[in-house]
Amino acid sequence: MGAVVSLEEARRIRTDLTAAGRIVVATNGCFDLLHRGHVEYLAQARALGDVLMVGVNSDRSVRTLKGPGRPVVTEIDRASVLAALASVDYAVVFDATHPRPFLEAVQPEVLVKGGDWAVEEILGREQVERAGGRVVSIPSAFPGESSSALVERAIGGRGTGAPEGEDRDPARTSLRDASDALRKAALLLPDAIEKTARMIVRALRGGGRVLLCGDEDGALVAQHLARELCVRLCRERSTVVAVPVIAGGDSPAGDRGNASRDDLALQVRSVGRIGDVLLALSSSDISFQVLRAVEAAREMGLSTAGLTGRSAGRLAPLLQVVIAAPGSSRQQVQEVHLVVGHVLCALVEALHVTRRSVAQSTVGESVR
Repeated sequence: MGAVVSLEEARRIRTDLTAAGRIVVATNGCFDLLHRGHVEYLAQARALGDVLMVGVNSDRSVRTLKGPGRPVVTEIDRASVLAALASVDYAVVFDATHPRPFLEAVQPEVLVKGGDWAVEEILGREQVERAGGRVVSIPSAFPGESSSALVERAIGGRGTGAPEGEDRDPARTSLRDASDALRKAALLLPDAIEKTARMIVRALRGGGRVLLCGDEDGALVAQHLARELCVRLCRERSTVVAVPVIAGGDSPAGDRGNASRDDLALQVRSVGRIGDVLLALSSSDISFQVLRAVEAAREMGLSTAGLTGRSAGRLAPLLQVVIAAPGSSRQQVQEVHLVVGHVLCALVEALHVTRRSVAQSTVGESVR
């Protein structure tokens, strides 16, 4: 049976484990309402090293991540149940939405998350890899099982419902998948969104403009966001932001066979000027049209940011800021793009275009 320890105790234990040459595996999460998927996942994680240390989000941080009504089980109870599992050596409660404090304390050789997290999405990946560790995503042995699903089932009084393997509620499942993607976005994307908002505000204050472009899917979101920036999103405005829209391009499938087409790039060269920001949107990360447009913007000296899929693909090195939306499908990526776009517009409003007399006195400091 394992033990429940504090962060300070975990640091001391880590020192002893290092001296003994033991390989530490770490994982973290809310672990609210354990199920068989957790048990199997933790057993697989433990097999990757000598000691498994599990970071458990505090009650306060779970409320921040999951919303009112969560967690169902208190932090000490969640940690105690985890420590009772044969695979868990130590359960460590940490009071943060990001696992950074936990990882700093335990300094794992291996960081593990479940298969719903791609390796590049895992929080703390860079921290662990910089220290010479590796990061692993373990596919779920029981797809679809989660604490959130158990809570929904209990609240809805639905019980187990349909037979094993049958899709019990496709509408609820789709909405839950979208919600999970947005929860990941809330963890992964705030810094990139804020950087992009400040980039746009700096451009606007200097007389620049925002240019939006996208592939077939991204173009629709680009047109919508342009309207929100030009007219209003949340608040009445005393000014209007001019946003030339460059929207269009082939679908990503069509783009693969038309690498020479430069429609968007030609529009960027025609409309763009130094001081502007190009915001590119692509859910596929393989749109030649968008890639060429960003290349043209870079050559002209424009600032560049992008809403992409979770890998960002070949766009990544061309963008000053990458907002890589999590999601296992293009549909989920598009849904995240729309929500992130609204957040971005709201931040630009707050920093620049609401009540110019107020904005002029505050934005100067906030964007430096």
